[in-house]
Amino acid sequence: MARTAALFDAGLTVVGVSTVQALDSTSASGMVTRQAATQDAVALLGRAGGSGSHVATITTATLSGNATITLPAATASLATLALAETLTNKTLTAPLITQAVATSGSPALITLTGSAHTTLAASTEVTDVNFNLARTVQLATGALATQRAIRVQAPTYAFVGASTITNAATLAISGAPVAGANATITNPLALWVQGGTSLLAGAVSMTAGTASADTATGTLVVTGGGGVGISGALNAGAASTITSTATTVTVPLALINNSTSGAFLSARLDLQAYDGAVVSTIGILGVTGSTWSYGAYQAIGAYLNAAKSGGLTLLASHASGSFTVTTGGELAGNIRMTISSAGAISLNGAVTLSSGSNLTMQAANFITDTTTGTKLGTATAQKLGLWNATPVIQPTAVVDATGGATVDTEARAAINALLARMRTVGMVAT
Repeated sequence: MARTAALFDAGLTVVGVSTVQALDSTSASGMVTRQAATQDAVALLGRAGGSGSHVATITTATLSGNATITLPAATASLATLALAETLTNKTLTAPLITQAVATSGSPALITLTGSAHTTLAASTEVTDVNFNLARTVQLATGALATQRAIRVQAPTYAFVGASTITNAATLAISGAPVAGANATITNPLALWVQGGTSLLAGAVSMTAGTASADTATGTLVVTGGGGVGISGALNAGAASTITSTATTVTVPLALINNSTSGAFLSARLDLQAYDGAVVSTIGILGVTGSTWSYGAYQAIGAYLNAAKSGGLTLLASHASGSFTVTTGGELAGNIRMTISSAGAISLNGAVTLSSGSNLTMQAANFITDTTTGTKLGTATAQKLGLWNATPVIQPTAVVDATGGATVDTEARAAINALLARMRTVGMVAT
């Protein structure tokens, strides 16, 4: 079938199908290709300006089949693989980022740089990075030992020759948020776990910061009524300190040693108070045996030893150490018993001995005051006995000596005086 080729009314070069030739267009719309006159087209347009006559080449890798590149229906620039470029408002579905191997420099896999925003909306939280995992993930039926939503796996660092890294961390936070101009942060937190139980399976090391009058800025701060529970073995080689600058500190702290093996099991707690000159320490030691040892901490304070076979031992080993027992609050008027460093016991309250109990005194005396005095028995019906005699109530009254055939005035006066003194101390009724 015969074909007709129409030529433009201009000077042109005929393009062959088997030779490589340049197709140039000086049209403002560039070289336009379309499948049909009424369909959208693709225009290849050279950059306006420039004097080097450089050419950008679009090519493909070796294809195993036809490939299609779909351009967005918007004015935009295409991102490349080899250049450092900025992506804005992009959604990545199941991205896999693999870092290229570097043999020099200090490469970073991912760097997120926040912008210094200004005049943002008032009273609205600004979240820089949000890992929104709040959805339901359904698994097939079957037990699962461990499920972790976000994992950070530890790297291995090596050197060509012997070298030391002083501090290495898999995850590091430089600090808590800093209050800038006109800002006040009531509780600056470097890490905030807002709910649930946190598990630290490895050792935990806390470095003390600068001492502060604010008890909320210590190395370890516990708020709420839960207290601190420590279960398992503790390092006895170094003391763990909870410090407060408050005059009175209440620390709900539990040391639990629930092991069922071993010849000698113990749990020890040291509490120290410092008044600017003297450190006072009280310790609580619970052991399974009747013998126990104590070190430098006990030597300057007091210890309570709760032993299964050794009973209860109170040790105030400081030269001026003493024990005080209070009930009904921490007021001075609520002190019920004090044991001084010399061993004197002061009681402030009633003492009741159950039936059959004895009070044994050896080479000791009853010492009373010189103002009010002390009663043995507070009612005439209460029974007393001396020198193993059967206790009886107060004997009935004995009248003064009168009458009789023979009157010994002196003897009668002495008998009546003796009766009067016996009535005075309550040995006989009046």
